[in-house]
Amino acid sequence: EYEATPGAPVKFIDREGDESFYGTVTNVVDPEVLSFTYGVGHEVTITVTNEGAQSTFALVEQLPEENIAARSAANWHERIAELERAHGLDVPELSWDVIYDRYVEEGFPKGAPVPGRPDEETLV
Repeated sequence: EYEATPGAPVKFIDREGDESFYGTVTNVVDPEVLSFTYGVGHEVTITVTNEGAQSTFALVEQLPEENIAARSAANWHERIAELERAHGLDVPELSWDVIYDRYVEEGFPKGAPVPGRPDEETLV
């Protein structure tokens, strides 16, 4: 939930509606760019560009710590795939664990706690 105005608060709610966390809109160039912060030290910029009948969507996240890269990439990957499926695109449904493992295999830094994965919970 947010208003597309720099300085406006952003509220994020997990899928189950159980947890909320907050951020702030930092930049808006309607309709191409939306930037916002969340948590501690995260800043996300979403850019959409159009060329004719094609659009390009790019998401860049500035991370407060390198070791959360694989976890964050898997989270965003899963959210974007859900949006694509909601808009009728044929995107395979992969478990979060499969997505995360693929990012780790590609060399994304890991080590941040991952709930439900004892192999990752003690690494920081």
